[in-house]
Amino acid sequence: MKNIFKIASKDAYRYNYKGIISTEDLWNLSPEQLDELYKDLSADVKQTKQEDSLLTKKVEVSTELENKIQIVKEIVEYKLERIEKAKSLKEQREFREKLLRIKQRKEEDELNNLDIEEIDKLLKETK
Repeated sequence: MKNIFKIASKDAYRYNYKGIISTEDLWNLSPEQLDELYKDLSADVKQTKQEDSLLTKKVEVSTELENKIQIVKEIVEYKLERIEKAKSLKEQREFREKLLRIKQRKEEDELNNLDIEEIDKLLKETK
């Protein structure tokens, strides 16, 4: 597979999104913003294909346009994967904290259930 990011940087790809942005700027967009850009690029593909005519040579979708679409797709996939991973890590961290709180309560319950002699013995041992 060709390295489309290398091609994009070499050929200085620019995208129309609230002005002109570079490939590097795409990383600063949210998945929703990238989806808007993807829709615009897809519309450009459809428009290019509609220009096909019986009187003129068939118009092919440009390699640059195909690359731009692929770049946007890859960045969205990466961002969604990162979001999912962060969500999973957050859930794991919250579950661990919950387990630690339960453990602490159980330890306190265990101490609360000690009789007076056992408490006195532990107090003498912890001087």
